[in-house]
Amino acid sequence: MELKVGDRVYRCYRGTPTHILTIVRTTKTQAISKPYRFKKEFTEGSWISVIGDSPYSMVTYYLETPELKQKLIRWRMIKKLEAMDLNGLEYSKLKDLFNYCFNNDLT
Repeated sequence: MELKVGDRVYRCYRGTPTHILTIVRTTKTQAISKPYRFKKEFTEGSWISVIGDSPYSMVTYYLETPELKQKLIRWRMIKKLEAMDLNGLEYSKLKDLFNYCFNNDLT
């Protein structure tokens, strides 16, 4: 397969997608997305090689799939929930939130 302009590449750290990169131009052998350059050709379902990256990096790049898209949205939602300050929430609302999230009663 070959990367083409407009393709979305997911940057994954230890298997978790963290960023989306868009291919903005291609050359004969490279696909460019600011700030990265990728090898234009790759095997379908395999990771995409970034040019100039360390072979020991824990970061991998993949062409967008519905599964990766959902995984990134899930990761972003979890990050937002982690950043929430729930100390100011009144007890009844906190209990409702807990029951909604975990389908569990706190009685």
